[in-house]
Amino acid sequence: MFRRARDTIFWPGLKQDLEEVVSNCTACQTYSIKQQPEPMIMGELPAHPWDIVHQDLMEWSGQQYLATCDGYSNYFDLFKLGTSATTRQVISVTKRLFAAFGRPRQFRTDSDPRYLSGEFREFMSQFRIQHNVSAAHHHQANGRAEAAVKVAKRLVKKSELAREDLELALLEWRNTPQEDGYSPAEKFFCRKTRSLLPVRESDLRQKLPRNVQNSIRQSRIRQKRSFDRGAKVLHPLAEGDGVLVQPIGYGKRWERGSIVQRLNKRTYAIDMENGGLFIRNRVFLRPNGQRSGARKETAENNVLEIITQQEEDEPETIRVPIRISKNTQPLSDEREPELQSTRAPKILEIPRKRKLEVQSTEAKRKDERATPKINRTTRSGREIKAPDRLLDSIMEISTMQLE
Repeated sequence: MFRRARDTIFWPGLKQDLEEVVSNCTACQTYSIKQQPEPMIMGELPAHPWDIVHQDLMEWSGQQYLATCDGYSNYFDLFKLGTSATTRQVISVTKRLFAAFGRPRQFRTDSDPRYLSGEFREFMSQFRIQHNVSAAHHHQANGRAEAAVKVAKRLVKKSELAREDLELALLEWRNTPQEDGYSPAEKFFCRKTRSLLPVRESDLRQKLPRNVQNSIRQSRIRQKRSFDRGAKVLHPLAEGDGVLVQPIGYGKRWERGSIVQRLNKRTYAIDMENGGLFIRNRVFLRPNGQRSGARKETAENNVLEIITQQEEDEPETIRVPIRISKNTQPLSDEREPELQSTRAPKILEIPRKRKLEVQSTEAKRKDERATPKINRTTRSGREIKAPDRLLDSIMEISTMQLE
């Protein structure tokens, strides 16, 4: 639109005026395109195997699968649940994994209703595990699980087409070295696992992999550098701001709502006009320049039951210390602030002879500023001379001053 208008007419502030017209256009905002993604925030690095665990559900050919991935080694487990996946089934499989490999420190999932149920929250509380939930439809916040689902789907498709055993395919994939030179099995078990392919006996003995955490950091830095090329920083929203929520799918309308609570740096709780409470990332929200009174009390009670994923390493609230000078005296309740200092400021007395010297110095400075300089030099040292036509006038000024 701006390029079209610029070819026809122009006035100062044309682009800003067009942006304001588009922002106030109901039809333009209802069927608007999606926003640019924000720069990637690198999450916490896992310190050891099974420290941070990611989990996600997937479907293929009418069957439900549960993928559980270790954030340190990329080792993942795939379990077939059947035609349906209930909360009780997810808890049963997850318990079995915790019994085999131990209790992780963090457990990250998406906003699937099975993970937000009271039964699953009670399960996390019983095992004393920090459960982090990403915003709905914001898949990159749980990227490790999404990557495992992508690999798992590929293995399921190939094994089904070739009519081969899926477990054997998983066994060979877990023994395949990655970019850092170690396989997921080596980083998870500190050794290779025996498969149908030949393996040396020395590789089956435990040996601690080196620089795994540094490899994870470098990989994330490369991913962030590539991702941020098309990213854009979006300004934060405040409680009560009116927003348009991006629809899920094509051809649907952006729906109106208002911000109820800011859950973390980029996640918000939205009270929709047509009813319901949504939790969305900032990239799915477009401000419409309006403020509305949301049903804050009812919405906040529902929001507090959901644990949202922290997408930043810094704390949400930062207390800035107030620096007090050593000479600052606290005010008592009995004194007024303007009466707390009763001592008069000292006046510096200058002797008469010194005053005359100061006055004569100031007079000389004024005369120097009033008298034009005849010869000056540049930075390079070249002397600047006054033109010949000005010499007579300069001599006359000098003669008048001497008289």
